[in-house]
Amino acid sequence: MLAFGKGASDNDLTFAAKMTERQFRAIAGRIREANYVDELRSTDRILKPKKSDACRENELLKWLKNAWNTEHILHASSSILHGASGAALQWTFPQAYYAAFAYTLAFFQVAGFTESSHAAIKRKFASLALSGTIPTTIGFAADGTKKAMSFENLSPHEREVSSLHLDPEDPESRDRQILQFLKSTREGELDQQRSKMSFKTKLGMSRKNLNEEHWAKVSGKLGPTGLLCLLYRKRIKANYRDIDTFSESGIDPTPVFDGLALAVDAIGKTFDSYIAAAIGLDNYLSYADGYLKHNQSDVLVGRVEVVSEILS
Repeated sequence: MLAFGKGASDNDLTFAAKMTERQFRAIAGRIREANYVDELRSTDRILKPKKSDACRENELLKWLKNAWNTEHILHASSSILHGASGAALQWTFPQAYYAAFAYTLAFFQVAGFTESSHAAIKRKFASLALSGTIPTTIGFAADGTKKAMSFENLSPHEREVSSLHLDPEDPESRDRQILQFLKSTREGELDQQRSKMSFKTKLGMSRKNLNEEHWAKVSGKLGPTGLLCLLYRKRIKANYRDIDTFSESGIDPTPVFDGLALAVDAIGKTFDSYIAAAIGLDNYLSYADGYLKHNQSDVLVGRVEVVSEILS
């Protein structure tokens, strides 16, 4: 992984910026091409809706409002991207992540899942992808060690091509970019998880080098890596050195924003639909109407139409 910030060359920063641009172009293309409404209609959470007895209405509504607010702000901020430098993306990344985070926690209420930390929520989201609970369009995930990593719901490009190549019209080319994004993200997560674990030699000394069996234990403790992990990785804050990637390089912010917005929209459609199926469409519409009485959100107006269509 590149050491961004002080010491990173202009070439490094430009490469990282362009790579980010390609990755989110790939995600945007994958989501745009999907027939997402039909995909959601065929999921078990729509066909066999269920609501946990532990669901608390006040918590559910709190996280729904958080999600709707944050996604609305995300779209409202798009106006400053036109003609702006990549630095305008600085707060777009955390907006996208926290909108997706709030949608996920809202769904956890009706599902009865108790995960609450960022690490546990990311792991559970990726597990839902591996189990088929989340539609395959956003249900891609990676699991395993650096030497034995597996990928779900991605079709890597079979031809020998540069890792920089992206054909937006080619599903395999898009998936190759997403696969690389997942791979590098998981490698970083494995290193972080390894730093939290202690392995001893037979003599009781701290082990510096791990074999594959040890790395398998690290992988098991970490859990799988999914879309929410990618958004979390990019949630840049003002004091993060990684912001240099966008403030000092000639990145085109528009396709990055499009990929982020489409990813959040797909997560929102998924979990809003699952919630509406679980609590009843009338109850969901009542929540949405109550929100829209005090907040103008074209995003939510459109979401209500989609959810109603899915459940009709």
